[in-house]
Amino acid sequence: MSIIEVAFRREKEMNLKSSKVKMTIVIVVIALIAGMFGVFAYQSNQKRKAEIAAKKEAEREKKLEAQASMPVTNLTIAPGREYTMKLDGTKAKVKWSTDDKNIASINDKGVLTSKAEGSTKVTAQYFKKKFVANVTVKQPKSVMATGVDDGIKEVFLT
Repeated sequence: MSIIEVAFRREKEMNLKSSKVKMTIVIVVIALIAGMFGVFAYQSNQKRKAEIAAKKEAEREKKLEAQASMPVTNLTIAPGREYTMKLDGTKAKVKWSTDDKNIASINDKGVLTSKAEGSTKVTAQYFKKKFVANVTVKQPKSVMATGVDDGIKEVFLT
């Protein structure tokens, strides 16, 4: 075998080794890219699941909001009295508030306490929907009762 043949054979072996190394590197890079796509696909799937869950929760809240109603939207009450406000058809917590706490206040359970004469609005927030009632606090006119005592001690005009 001549020196040229040996050199050529050696060059060919080196190229084969180099090709195998290159091929191995290409396979590793492809595997890494595929792994990254797998991570992205997993994250995308988790995001999609969260979006679906949020959409279902919003639909549920909207249904519940549609079922709710405030039976008393206008209330006249004497100062120093209490009245329990209600929001019918509710299954979750209702947030109560008044526009003017000097005229009437309301607690977390919907118990309205009248304080001074005047008018205010009571707001019940159920999820994102708001219900409003007009409240007037004033002294009742004194009425002389005649006839049979029917047991009614106080009258609220609505």
